[in-house]
Amino acid sequence: MDRLLIRGGLIVTYFYEDFDTVKIMEGDVLIEDGFITKIGKLSDHAAKVIDAHEKVILPGFINTHCHLLATSLCKGLVEGHHLYGSGMTPKRRIAKLVHVALSSLSPEEMEAVLQLAVMECISGGTTAVLDPCPIPACRPLIHVAAQTGLRTHVAATRITDDQVRQQKHESWDLNESVEVWRQHHPVNPGGVEIWLGHQASDICDQTVVKDIRDASSRLGMRITLDVGQTIEEEEEFRQKFGVNLIEFLSKAGLLGPDVVLSHCTSMGEERSRLEASGVHVVHCARSAVENRSMIPFYPRYSAIPNVAAGTDYHSPGMLNELRAIGLVGKMNTMGVEWTKATDVFYAATVAGAKALGREDIGRIREGCRADLILLDMEGFRLFPMTFPLMNVVYDGESSDIDTVIINGKVVKQDGRLLGIEEDRVVEHAGDAIEKCWGQARELGVL
Repeated sequence: MDRLLIRGGLIVTYFYEDFDTVKIMEGDVLIEDGFITKIGKLSDHAAKVIDAHEKVILPGFINTHCHLLATSLCKGLVEGHHLYGSGMTPKRRIAKLVHVALSSLSPEEMEAVLQLAVMECISGGTTAVLDPCPIPACRPLIHVAAQTGLRTHVAATRITDDQVRQQKHESWDLNESVEVWRQHHPVNPGGVEIWLGHQASDICDQTVVKDIRDASSRLGMRITLDVGQTIEEEEEFRQKFGVNLIEFLSKAGLLGPDVVLSHCTSMGEERSRLEASGVHVVHCARSAVENRSMIPFYPRYSAIPNVAAGTDYHSPGMLNELRAIGLVGKMNTMGVEWTKATDVFYAATVAGAKALGREDIGRIREGCRADLILLDMEGFRLFPMTFPLMNVVYDGESSDIDTVIINGKVVKQDGRLLGIEEDRVVEHAGDAIEKCWGQARELGVL
């Protein structure tokens, strides 16, 4: 039996479902074969012991909507072509660049780019992700996830481009996504899981969404959809179909507890329909600001049953996103009490686990998988540690994360990633990214 004992930390977690049961206690955590088996003041011994004195122990963050390939490809490029009058929104620019990568990079080069993004995930305390991944990049991502241990939910997704957007009906061979599932599910039960995804719900017709639902029901695959990332997309959809996106998806049977909707600009006017369906919604604050769709985040007062957090194409480490959610939520609701650090923490842990259909992650609780992060309370950014969650959400940085544990395995310790040759990854990813950017310049994308 593989035993790991974390000794003497400040444990912060949700034990139950509601927002008001954050548990803060000093104690130890015993991990056996990847699961948390005991919590408290323990007399147990283990061959491996982590001294957590002066550290905060949190459940690992769950990033419920991230595009790992785009994350590394698009750093520093989004703001250059801005929204106002340019005709090139961040979303469209990123989609074009991803298409260039898919056509110009080999699977090995895509794997190098994805390794760079996964390094950033783990270093930033993200222990589980849901990635609507372009189908050609699914296999490289699955390989990287298996190598690094990142708990990865891969939604095999076909990304549309401007040419497809102009067609009356989208052509999409659903068999491509199903084939990814047949070949790779389950790769590693509890580690890698294959979903169905679609990244252009704003141009779907009833045939496409019906095919998605039929395949999901037949194979037991969960679904994630990008839905109405901008106000302009919402209006375009209304003009095309005569209804808003949420009503359209409801009629197609694509609202339900096995569906995760990201962005969801129209959720304000459709809360009752969303609540009745049990669907999950992912809030990506930084993308919402960039795309001028300032969606309120106030799950404590919302009829939506579950609001999780995601980074979209931004840095996949969650601390920057949590800070953005907390601050933008206060501004957008015009009430500082409406978005609290506890709400944001819930979105990045318990709500993320619920969106993924999992009860075994998102909490520090006996019987849960050991996905944990340890932050240094003595670091100058978090000191003095007055209210742990407020300190972490509003002041924490990835460099404050001393240790990351996924499935009971230590993957970051003393601030360093383990089992990953960082310099080698950066070199290979840099070569691949420069190749993609060179091709993009020739095509006028950059």
